[in-house]
Amino acid sequence: MADSEQRTTCVSCREPIQHGALKCPHCRTLQSKAATWAIRLTPWLLAVFPVVFVGLILRREFRNPPDFAVARERLKVVQSTAHYADAGAKCGPTISVVGTLRNDGDIPLKDVFIEVRYFDPAGALIDAEGQERYSEVVPPGSEVAFRVSSQAVRAGTEYASHRVTIISAKDARSAF
Repeated sequence: MADSEQRTTCVSCREPIQHGALKCPHCRTLQSKAATWAIRLTPWLLAVFPVVFVGLILRREFRNPPDFAVARERLKVVQSTAHYADAGAKCGPTISVVGTLRNDGDIPLKDVFIEVRYFDPAGALIDAEGQERYSEVVPPGSEVAFRVSSQAVRAGTEYASHRVTIISAKDARSAF
């Protein structure tokens, strides 16, 4: 046989090597079929893996949370009471609402945004305050207490009634 018939090229560095060699004498790469496929697939795997990894993270982070309309029906204000306090000239008067929320749903809720609207004796809206409860989780089947307070902009006699509304909440099982 001629010398050219007994030579082939390395699967990695493409240098000429002896036919049937197990390793390339130049780059020391194994010459088996499995090694050949691994060498050919490695750049593709290195390119595809980060894309798939980032895609899985984004899918988890931006998945559609349960519709809050469903959670709103299950997260209820059990009771609430308004308190007006004339704290003196330094701080000024404050109005606060203390109450409890109950989660009748099957998922824990967090970051509950509560809005309180205050009405005068005629039923006109005179003040409002909103507050998000960031670190608080309302577990399924349980109640938690809340307080929303703010500076009062009117006299205490003008705050005749109030209404508490749950504006939003998030699924506490999600990362964000």
